Amino acid sequence: EDSVREPSCVPDAHAPAKSAAPAAELLVAPLSDRLLASVVDGALVMLSFLAAAVVVVAATAHPPTGRVALIACGCALFVFAILYQFLFFSYAEEGTPGMRYARIALCTFDDDNPSRKQMRKRIPAQLLATLPAGLGLLWALFDKDHLCWHDRLTRTYQRKY
Repeated sequence: EDSVREPSCVPDAHAPAKSAAPAAELLVAPLSDRLLASVVDGALVMLSFLAAAVVVVAATAHPPTGRVALIACGCALFVFAILYQFLFFSYAEEGTPGMRYARIALCTFDDDNPSRKQMRKRIPAQLLATLPAGLGLLWALFDKDHLCWHDRLTRTYQRKY
């Protein structure tokens, strides 16, 4: 009976022992894998939002139109995205479905598995990185370790497994 090993930052028991000092170089997942995970997660959020929108439109005699509808849709989509991240970072062992699909997992700068609290802290940190026109996300292109602001703020990053 083979057990499936969950993705982890902690090295395999059969691997050579590491020194007690934190790793000097982070093994950050390539930007292409991180983008793939974001696209998959974004598609899942959009599909769930569209399904909810169909239910609302079908159940409402006179659905809102115009500017009110656009503002309501934008707010609802924002709430769906935050809720998606919160649920998966709180209850899933391996992060989001997009992260699993891209075969990446969250890891701390000390090469450990992050706590649930650290994973949930990434949500407001991602918002902070996204708010100034995505500057905190584009920062990965210029950072020597290719980390975004939310990676640095939470001291976690996405690692390929």
